[in-house]
Amino acid sequence: MVKVGPTGQEHKAVVRTLVDDLSKKVDNRIDEITKKGQIFLVELGNQLKIAIENFKIDYETALDQRFNQIDRLAHEKIGELNEMIEEFDRGHETSISQRCEKIKHWMNGLPSAPLVTAVTPLFVVINDEDDEDKSISVEFTGNFPPRKQGLPPPTLIVNEPDVKVTLTKESEKSLKFSVPILGFCCENDTISPNIGELQISRIGKNQETLRNTYSVTILTLPFDPGTLEITYQMKREERIVRSRTSVPLIQDSSQKAEFKSITHPYHFKPGPGWKIVPGTTKFVTNGSKGNFNLVCIKDDEESVIWELFTKSVSKGPSGEVNFSITFDEYQIVKKDEQERRLVELEWGCDVYESEIPEDAHFIFTSFDGNQRSWKQDTDEPFSNSYIEATKRGKNMVFKAKLPTPPVDNPPPSRQDNPAPSNNPTEPNLGDCCCLLFMLGIAVKHVSTAFFTRR
Repeated sequence: MVKVGPTGQEHKAVVRTLVDDLSKKVDNRIDEITKKGQIFLVELGNQLKIAIENFKIDYETALDQRFNQIDRLAHEKIGELNEMIEEFDRGHETSISQRCEKIKHWMNGLPSAPLVTAVTPLFVVINDEDDEDKSISVEFTGNFPPRKQGLPPPTLIVNEPDVKVTLTKESEKSLKFSVPILGFCCENDTISPNIGELQISRIGKNQETLRNTYSVTILTLPFDPGTLEITYQMKREERIVRSRTSVPLIQDSSQKAEFKSITHPYHFKPGPGWKIVPGTTKFVTNGSKGNFNLVCIKDDEESVIWELFTKSVSKGPSGEVNFSITFDEYQIVKKDEQERRLVELEWGCDVYESEIPEDAHFIFTSFDGNQRSWKQDTDEPFSNSYIEATKRGKNMVFKAKLPTPPVDNPPPSRQDNPAPSNNPTEPNLGDCCCLLFMLGIAVKHVSTAFFTRR
């Protein structure tokens, strides 16, 4: 970084070049913080871009002068502007609203009322179900004098010139535009920047028509805030089936007297803790002598009974059967299994999930890759930047929250700032600087030293 000083080249640089460099610095920083998902820092960047354009309007004649030729007030304004940009570049996500107000206060200190002071919205939300004909209202607030005859109306270009944007309101304090929702870029898992260029025509000091362009960034949030996964242990019943075969059996009536027969039932039961699968039993013959008859007289979960009839005759082999009985048996086993639910979230909407066990574990992965987890071991609601979870009995309500500005806290103090003296008789450094400024001794040095250029 080259310091701007009385002997530096920047001291002789054209003011327009220096101010354009500041604008590019803000643009680059906006690109960086958008990728990081630092939404509300983008608002601060927009305010700085607006402030730079307002400076250009008020110091229009000074833009083509060299830095060492402009007046003291212009020196001060550039120095203050550069200081605010340096603070923005440090990336502190604190006191954003206060810092925006500081920029507005700076703009109100320009010689004339600032043309534009703010733009809303900072971000838009697009859902898959949105109608293609839906429009988003974009408003610029500021001080807009009545348009003189012959001047074209203000226009807004969002991303591409062919996006049809309509001016819906033009007043002294507000300009409103209707932008088709299809004009905004939107991605599934990242914030998308949209460049809006407000063009306002005005009459210059020499009665010429001038056009000023205010470039701002409007963000599009991803389609959803992220993914929510719920995991918990469940007792699941599993049916286990196996096949059973009896020991080899034989029924022989040939040892009996001629024409004697045997009718015998055979009982089979499942193993301990098992039940028979009805309809699966079979009689398997491993060899026989003569004819035989058989019938299954019972086939249920408790037992299987087969009845076998054999008869011996006088001529030829008879009355003998070698066999076995088969059947399937089953048992129900309870196993611990991990259940996994994925909850679909939508910006600003409530999602109800019922019958969530006490040991449930929640993992929320936001679109920017940050992950938070918590357990359902408390009745207190869980909340982070994008999701809020509230317990209602065995049910849970999840709400995908739209981003909200961080709580205003003073930004971290710079380490190189010396602490003020506690000795009332010892002069304070700030008082000394003010005294020098009032005396006009260090006006030129202080104002130029404020301004730096990368």
